[in-house]
Amino acid sequence: MKRGITHVKMLGLACALFVSLSVPQLHAQEGTEGQPSPQTPQQPPELEVSESELEQFAAAIRNVQDIQLEVQEHLRELIADSELDQQRFQEIHAASLNPQIQMPEDVSDAEEAAYDELLHELVNLEHEAQQRMQTVVRDAGLEVMRFNEIATAIQQDDELYAAMEDLID
Repeated sequence: MKRGITHVKMLGLACALFVSLSVPQLHAQEGTEGQPSPQTPQQPPELEVSESELEQFAAAIRNVQDIQLEVQEHLRELIADSELDQQRFQEIHAASLNPQIQMPEDVSDAEEAAYDELLHELVNLEHEAQQRMQTVVRDAGLEVMRFNEIATAIQQDDELYAAMEDLID
């Protein structure tokens, strides 16, 4: 069962990372932010995924996971090498992202500078990782959009998920 949980986490991480590739498109489509959608959500149509595409997806997801593990380790190293510990970085980062969270009053100028520098490095690391993940997906024979479609289908279709899991194991 632990393997199944790992695959679900792996798939979720892959989807989360690739979703960020679509963010500029989402921002361009905004403008009605905060307004209710006139359409009610519909069940997405069932996606046809060939055996070949599923094999390509399985090959790509393994490489994507490897990249994600490398990035996580590099993130830990960057934070460990900075003037901030992980908890302090997270406090400052949470407050900078969410206007409802008050910035800790005791943030020094040195901590703010260290946070800014670390954030810049993290953004660069994320950008590089996304490019590498796009490359491994394409090298596996899929376009990123198709990879995302298959990932979504796998999360929604138990049979497809089981077939993908068999390929990964």
